Amino acid sequence: MERQEASVRIADECAPREATASFLARPAVGRDTITLVKRSLATLAGIVGIAALGRLLTKRRAARKTEEQPTQAEEAAVEPVADPATDPAEELRRKLAAQRPPEAEAAVASETLEERRARVHAKAREAMGAMNDDEPAA
Repeated sequence: MERQEASVRIADECAPREATASFLARPAVGRDTITLVKRSLATLAGIVGIAALGRLLTKRRAARKTEEQPTQAEEAAVEPVADPATDPAEELRRKLAAQRPPEAEAAVASETLEERRARVHAKAREAMGAMNDDEPAA
């Protein structure tokens, strides 16, 4: 008899129920988790938005500060050097011109492009030949 009651109970549990009755009878377990996920995503989106706003305001503030302060190049352009003799660039140019031998300028000026190209190629061939001579025989 117990066996029949057990089989009836199993048959009742396995029997298909109506869709509306099973839906209404079931507790809404998933709804709480969906709400929790939605709230979490909304919180995360809010935090990301606040962080982006903070970065934007920081960049604007930094840009405003750089606009107000003149750069060193602007200061130099505003204050020209009164005496070219005290200009550091001119002093350096004069020192370099004094150190350069005058015959070097004449040799460079008198050499044509083809002559210079031939000289450079000959020097490169000599260097390659020297490298080939240094290699051990395989």
